[in-house]
Amino acid sequence: MLMYCSDNKENMPAHQPPGVVGYWAWDLPWDVGTIMNQNGTQYKVFYCPGTSPKFTEADWFSLWNYASNTYHVLGYAMTLPNTASVATSNQNVKTYPTPIQIGPVTVMPVITDRVLIADATLSLDGQSSEAKRFTYNYSSVPGGFRKPHTSPHLNGSIPSGGNLGMLDGHVEWRRFEQMHPRTLPGSPTFWW
Repeated sequence: MLMYCSDNKENMPAHQPPGVVGYWAWDLPWDVGTIMNQNGTQYKVFYCPGTSPKFTEADWFSLWNYASNTYHVLGYAMTLPNTASVATSNQNVKTYPTPIQIGPVTVMPVITDRVLIADATLSLDGQSSEAKRFTYNYSSVPGGFRKPHTSPHLNGSIPSGGNLGMLDGHVEWRRFEQMHPRTLPGSPTFWW
């Protein structure tokens, strides 16, 4: 993703027009996936092996081609501009942080704290109360695919945590207890 941006004046690929491409935080515009494939990125890197054995490489291939010529369904939530269901305060426009308006306050985020891509730790739509996080369904989230979706890195039926690819290029593990809901109602709740 960062190599894509270096070829595009540090701009993140945006869903165009806003809100039309995809439905969930893991929907990547088709043309962005095509460009990444043409530059050597294998589709398999967009899926966390932590969802196996429920999801196989054949499932990933089917998800990559799920909405042909429209968007790819990934195994990670993206924070690109206009990504479906992602709160605007979690979206990244450039490869460096830009100011975020939260009510009357403008906040300047730190690059090492900005998530670019996150394991798809997800619960059902409406399951977004941090106080109730240990009562939610993370292992059988229905969608348009033939199998219900599951969060990676489950410890029984609760996520133990997830991998985060940060805006500055480093990757870190975040324990589930430290995650927060990052998406809007109308889709499953994605946590990171």
